[in-house]
Amino acid sequence: MLKKLRTPLLIIFILAVLLSACKTETPPPPPVEEEVIEPTSEPAPPTAEPTPEPEVVPDSVVQLTGKVEVSNALIVEVYFFQRFAMLEDLTGFVQRDYEYEQPLEAQILGPVTAQENEDGETEFYFTLNLPTEPIYAFNDVDNDGEEDQGLQIWQIVMNANYIDDPFLGEDETGGWSGSYTSTRIDAENKNEIIGGHILVWAADGDQSFPTGFGEDGLLFTEDDPVDEIYAGYTLINLDSEPFEQIRETHPSLTLYEGDIAVNDYSEMGWAEAFQALHNKVSTEYPFNDIKDIDWDALFEEFNPRFEAAEADADEVAYYLALRDYSWSIPDGHVGIGFGDIGNEMFSEATAGGYGFAITGLDDGRVIANIVLEKGPAADAGIEWGAEILEWNGTPINEAIAAVTPWSMPFSSEHSLRVQQYRYLLRAPLNTEAEVTFQNPEAEEPTTATLTAVSERETFTRTSGSFFASYFVEERLELSRSYYYSNTSGEFETYGPADYTEPDNDIHYDGQLAVLVSPACMSACEDVSWVLSQLPQTRVFGYYPSDGIYGEVARGQYELPGGYSFQAPTGMTK
Repeated sequence: MLKKLRTPLLIIFILAVLLSACKTETPPPPPVEEEVIEPTSEPAPPTAEPTPEPEVVPDSVVQLTGKVEVSNALIVEVYFFQRFAMLEDLTGFVQRDYEYEQPLEAQILGPVTAQENEDGETEFYFTLNLPTEPIYAFNDVDNDGEEDQGLQIWQIVMNANYIDDPFLGEDETGGWSGSYTSTRIDAENKNEIIGGHILVWAADGDQSFPTGFGEDGLLFTEDDPVDEIYAGYTLINLDSEPFEQIRETHPSLTLYEGDIAVNDYSEMGWAEAFQALHNKVSTEYPFNDIKDIDWDALFEEFNPRFEAAEADADEVAYYLALRDYSWSIPDGHVGIGFGDIGNEMFSEATAGGYGFAITGLDDGRVIANIVLEKGPAADAGIEWGAEILEWNGTPINEAIAAVTPWSMPFSSEHSLRVQQYRYLLRAPLNTEAEVTFQNPEAEEPTTATLTAVSERETFTRTSGSFFASYFVEERLELSRSYYYSNTSGEFETYGPADYTEPDNDIHYDGQLAVLVSPACMSACEDVSWVLSQLPQTRVFGYYPSDGIYGEVARGQYELPGGYSFQAPTGMTK
């Protein structure tokens, strides 16, 4: 059954029907004539500015690769045995803080590999992967007078593991590196950066970086012009003007050897190379005040020999001139590589021995301190401890003093004397020598003739500052290094003195004895001297150390004929 409609709804329904029935039709509007607008010669200007295209931000650097310049194999083989590439924080350079320590928690390392090229030479290459967000110190270098977050700034360097793990601790870092670096360093001007490549990282796009060195020619100073830099990693080419910002993802660059690169004179003529060598060595030799070397006299003596050897194309005369020149400089760090000619001469001159060795006593006597059981000396009746009185009819001490050892030159008389003991008893095979000796229990001397035989036993038989950190309780300043500067014409030093600090884990507070001999040379003498500065240390030795401590990394030379030459360039005091 249908339900009844409610009264209000029924009334509304009836009214709607009635109104619809009574509605009249509305007539259409009259036609309107359409206005034709003539085109103008120029379009009307837009009423709003167009939307600009979004800025395209170039890629950011993600990996660095490249080659390490190496001409001085001695340094890499000895001091960079466990080598690696790393980002080196340049906050120290920005602040000119020569004691700045690399932050341990931030260090990023990469491998350095050795590869042999087509010529059989070893080359070194590095790879360094960059972190998404590095955590080094920020440096504000935009010179706008306002405090900004700034940039993280690095150079890429090859370094080495000297102590404990590969990461650099407080005893292994200070300031910034000057060798094997992506920047080019002016070693004669306080290690200022003068070119190469720097890597920077910006957290946002609101930072700026210098575009040039400014009027003072120095980087990160107030007169540097600047420009904006993108967020992320950017490699800066300091050799471009203005500086070039590189945003390649995988750029390649060179790590420069710096001032320890070999001085290469190998393409010069013999006389020209000697002249260049002599000029540089005599100028940069750091011990002129001590040695009192007459460099002009040496040049006058040896230059004619080199000129004559070159004019005659006499390779033996050329080698002998080089050898004798090196022997004329009284410094154990000076020397040349023997080469084929020198090796042949040395082997022939020292091939024979007489079956015994000698040493001097502090009362002036010379005794046989080694006598082989079988050999010319034993056959002649020489006993251990026998006093040697004459050699070939000459009093023994005079004969010793006349010997020129093949291990020349020497920095000290005692080292020369020890080697003279050795070389007096070396001779070509079958060389005869007359010796006068007196055995310990004998009443009279005996004279015998010995013949040199093939034996080397009597010729070869023998009877670092961080190390000091184990023995000190507080920081101890030690020494400074000095190098010649062409700019000032003086030997200069800069930065803090070398020092040692207490080791956090190991400490020894007892007495310390250090034993030395002429076999303690160069770096050994450095360690011995450092330890001798401690109050609990005593140094002992029948002979002193060799006396050749000096820095030779910058004093490496390549000469014509395949010869190499070495001379000190740095002194420590």
